[in-house]
Amino acid sequence: MILAKPVICALFSFLLATILPKEAAPLAKTVASVAVEKELSAGTQEVVDKVMSFLPEVQAAHDAYPDVPVSVILTVIHIESGGEADKVNKKSKAAGLMQIVPGPRGAYFKAFGLTATTALDPGLSIMAGAKILHAHMTASEKRWGGSLRYTLAAYNRGAGNVDASYPALDATALGYLKMYNGVASLYKDAK
Repeated sequence: MILAKPVICALFSFLLATILPKEAAPLAKTVASVAVEKELSAGTQEVVDKVMSFLPEVQAAHDAYPDVPVSVILTVIHIESGGEADKVNKKSKAAGLMQIVPGPRGAYFKAFGLTATTALDPGLSIMAGAKILHAHMTASEKRWGGSLRYTLAAYNRGAGNVDASYPALDATALGYLKMYNGVASLYKDAK
């Protein structure tokens, strides 16, 4: 049903634009845009509610890695899995809330004490993701001037890819940062 209202609004906009005089067409587009924004906001709030339901696990990860802010962990969960604990990427096999990649022969899973099954455990996924963010933040001090921008790019693309293009970032990393910046304000006050 989420798609139904935007489709109806688009149809409404089209009909108004074709029936009404040219001066009224911008009004029709505005009406449709507002309705679509309200529908998307409801979907976003649903994701925020899912993500926030893992706040106790996020706080435990923050306690273990105090340099990784709660708001950063929550925002990464929002981007990576939309709060879906059982999400598995079909292409990369990344799994869980923090979308931990298994790595070659499961090496990354093993490094964080995970298996394909335990990576779906919210507490374990969040702890592993926080540990990865912590490692990138620590490396960021030496490699990239302590910038959260490069820490997040490394989480998404891998530190080697960030090093290879530093100080520039590739389109994938820039897209990830755009997503991060688009939702980070939703979690800025979370503690």
